[in-house]
Amino acid sequence: MAALWFLARRRTYDQFLESYDPAQARTVDSTGSTLLHAALANKPPDRALIAGRLLDDGADPAASPQTG
Repeated sequence: MAALWFLARRRTYDQFLESYDPAQARTVDSTGSTLLHAALANKPPDRALIAGRLLDDGADPAASPQTG
């Protein structure tokens, strides 16, 4: 699953889609970070494309990673 976070954070929209399944839109890692958080660390325009896709597929925009 870590590979999907890497794709969301560092690769293009098309590269992300090659491994992404819409059922994963709400997936959370052990720190509470979501794929949406990873996508928002990407560069434009891929950040917006991936984040938009995740939101369309049901990602939670209010999710907050754990701190501390």
